[in-house]
This record gives sequence, C-alpha cells and structure tokens, in this order.
Amino acid sequence: MHTAEKELTRALPLVAKAAKSKDLKTLLRVPLKRHVKALEHVAESLGKKLPSKSCKSMADLIKEGAKVIAKRLVSEEQDQALIGVGQKIERFEIDA
Repeated sequence: MHTAEKELTRALPLVAKAAKSKDLKTLLRVPLKRHVKALEHVAESLGKKLPSKSCKSMADLIKEGAKVIAKRLVSEEQDQALIGVGQKIERFEIDA
C-alpha cells in the first residue's frame, strides 16, 4: 500500500493538470503525502520496514488515467473519464 500511495502521489498532479473542471482540479490536488507519511509513521512505530516493491495494480490504474489524458477528449467527457479512473483507484485502496 505504501508504494501504491507514493506512485499515486506522483501521478495526481499530472491528472489534475489534465482535468478541465476547476472543482475536479481542486479535488485532485488534495495532498496525499500525508497518507504516505502516516503509513511510514505507523510502520516505524511498529518497528516494521515497508516494502519498496512496485505496485502493479496501481501502476495499471495510473496507466489507464494516462490513456484517458492522451485521448484529449472534450472537456466534460475527459473529466468524467478521469473521475471513473479515480473511482477505480479509490475502490482499489479500500479493498487493499
């Protein structure tokens, strides 16, 4: 989960830039770094080392978002597609 959060933290600024709606841009800029830091803090307090292995599932979801951006859809369609990918990411995080 730690690596997935770090990957997502790096990708979201690019997705926010591609969003057309001001509200969506704002939502996508919510700082996820605190999630990463919280995971690191919990692991440290437990004396555990977090794995640094890449998360294939998150990488695939980020690629899906990149494909949406590459299509350069009409504003509303692009935002809807980005929201769809965002929902998949949230579902993945909940299930993990």
